[in-house]
Amino acid sequence: MISWDPLIIQPRQKTKFIFTIRDPVTLDTKQQSTYDFVILYDGKEIHGTSGNAIVGEGFEDFTFSESQKGPIIVRFEKIGGTSASIEFVMVVVPEFGPVVILIFIIATGVLIITRIYSIQLRTGINLRHSRLKLGQEVPHVYPYHIQPA
Repeated sequence: MISWDPLIIQPRQKTKFIFTIRDPVTLDTKQQSTYDFVILYDGKEIHGTSGNAIVGEGFEDFTFSESQKGPIIVRFEKIGGTSASIEFVMVVVPEFGPVVILIFIIATGVLIITRIYSIQLRTGINLRHSRLKLGQEVPHVYPYHIQPA
């Protein structure tokens, strides 16, 4: 079993991979389990270390570089000194920089302005020059100035 913190893996941010090594038959935690921890990116090993999960659990830290975005493979090899291995596919998500935040702010502004003009077209009320006060009831204005019969 494996988990990681933070949940969203990003470049230049330390990621802690937390794992439990279990017996495949009984599912009991296997104490004193040696392992090789390997991270693959673009088919190449970018990190590798050996360890011993004394109580059957452990963790490994790694920080991805800015160029290591996209799918990665986290692999445990030679588990318990055997040929057993297991791998997990994960994704390193690019950071949301200032450009993305600026685009979000502009898109939100355009959405608000569009909504205001849509209300003005449907009601015939110019919200910028309206004398309505907060909480005041809006008079019924019918489109195309059609009055009910």
